[in-house]
Amino acid sequence: MRALVCSIIVLFLSGCYKTELDGLDNNPFDAEYAGPAIFTLASDTVVLLQNPNGSTNRRFIQRIRVHTEYFLIPNTTYVVEGVNGANGNTVSLLSNQVEEGIIELSTDNTSSGAQYCWEVRLTNQGSIGARNTVCSIADQ
Repeated sequence: MRALVCSIIVLFLSGCYKTELDGLDNNPFDAEYAGPAIFTLASDTVVLLQNPNGSTNRRFIQRIRVHTEYFLIPNTTYVVEGVNGANGNTVSLLSNQVEEGIIELSTDNTSSGAQYCWEVRLTNQGSIGARNTVCSIADQ
């Protein structure tokens, strides 16, 4: 009987805590993250490159800031995963490849005046964060 009472108490308490945990959405490494944007546009530029066949490639480089100040634990290692909205190409960058909180993502063969977007998210030891879309217009 004593074990039954203890089991009921444990089940009751764990149910309360589960509800509280389910409501948390402040961890950027959770898919349900609802805090400030982890990724924002820092700057962008167009670079003209000469192809071997003589044609010109307009490479649009978007510099995106990773807001690590929103991490719950400082100095957390992470991976940034990005999907290019223009062509579906993907990239993965380790946190030690992120210099001064900025990543550079590029799209080739762009058009002046067109909008280009990257869908980016954090991952960390199996945790996958919510996606954040960053867009800007190639206006050069």
